[in-house]
Amino acid sequence: MSEGPIAEALARLDADLAAAEARVADLKLKRQGALAFLAYLDEPIVRPRAARPAVSSGSPSSVVEEIIKDAGLTEFDTKQINALVAQAGFELTRTQVSNALTYLRRQKFLDNGAHRGQWRRLQDQPVSEPEDSNGPAEARPFAQPPSPLQAASRAG
Repeated sequence: MSEGPIAEALARLDADLAAAEARVADLKLKRQGALAFLAYLDEPIVRPRAARPAVSSGSPSSVVEEIIKDAGLTEFDTKQINALVAQAGFELTRTQVSNALTYLRRQKFLDNGAHRGQWRRLQDQPVSEPEDSNGPAEARPFAQPPSPLQAASRAG
């Protein structure tokens, strides 16, 4: 018996077996990747939004004020505030944010920055709601006490 042809056949079989084992290992790795990808696809692609953070009141100006305070901003622009508002999960339009910043400027919480759309924080005091449009009663020189008829109707 000649060992030549049998030895060659066994060597080829060993090489084919090693190649097959390498191919099986490669296919197992690809299968694991495919399973991980399918698991990823089973998850919702659009992640649910985080719950809206609690603020002291729901007005856009109070939301913007608290975001500015929480971020510790002293100088910023409107684009930064829009981004922070969206990041915090609030659904305010750019106009609402702009109007809130203007309101906070009128309330002396902010001041205009060096350029358009830039703002500077003035103080840490909370923004108070505006008083009576006529001002306090003692500041009105022509304020009249209520007439007896008005006093009686108010008393009930």
